[in-house]
Amino acid sequence: MKTQSIWPLNKAEDLLGFRSSPQSLALWRRKPYPGSAAMLDSILPDLSEFRQILSPDQVRHRLASAFPARFWRNPLALDWLDDVTGLVGVFCRELEVPHCQLQFDKQRPCVRYHADNVPLRLVCTYRGPGTLWLDEDNVDLRAAEAKGTCNEDIVLRPEDVRQAREWDVLVMKGKQAKATPLYHKSPPSRPGDPGSLVLKLDVV
Repeated sequence: MKTQSIWPLNKAEDLLGFRSSPQSLALWRRKPYPGSAAMLDSILPDLSEFRQILSPDQVRHRLASAFPARFWRNPLALDWLDDVTGLVGVFCRELEVPHCQLQFDKQRPCVRYHADNVPLRLVCTYRGPGTLWLDEDNVDLRAAEAKGTCNEDIVLRPEDVRQAREWDVLVMKGKQAKATPLYHKSPPSRPGDPGSLVLKLDVV
């Protein structure tokens, strides 16, 4: 089986240069910070979805007012904020832009495999099941771009679907990139799954 050509990340700065590469996915496999699941579960019911255009220097101030005050009383919250700020910074550097759109989603609406109409998108699921994606040779492109088709038409080998874990960072090329875009979708909702908190970064 041919595997997806992946740009590996071991730290945020390893993303630099990915935009001009032939790979369609940059992937940083990470382990969640110990205690982060309980911290996020405690505030998810009270958290509103968030979407703003921000520079890296604005992230701390804007998120401080968007999350409940009790969230910031947890010492781990500042480490998490450092992580988000670092991802925004390197994403803007790679795209050579002063700001990007930062979004936190609690819902997972993308139920069909698709490629985004963007140059790059960064996704990190801090809580909940991670994004599903397909290797290049596991996509029926004609079915993926046709109207009325379903996932069963698009996926050639369901047993080879890939999935991100909590805190993994995926930077996916979209249809505006000069490379094959990455086809992906939200994970299905299953009984017993925790609530979701998904970071998305997009160019404006």
